[in-house]
Amino acid sequence: MEKAYKELTESYQQISVAESLASQAREHLQVVTDNYEAGILSTSDLLEAQAIFLRNRKMAW
Repeated sequence: MEKAYKELTESYQQISVAESLASQAREHLQVVTDNYEAGILSTSDLLEAQAIFLRNRKMAW
């Protein structure tokens, strides 16, 4: 029973970290999108930010 509780607690911590990473990736994507639309960043910068966002979002779900 103690092992199951420990595993459950660790799972909740992993979920919390994944949600935090997804939130940060979402914010990063918004900043990069704004800079791309302003002509400051390239398409490859935007695509990289989108890939990071999608990867982190997938981990959170």
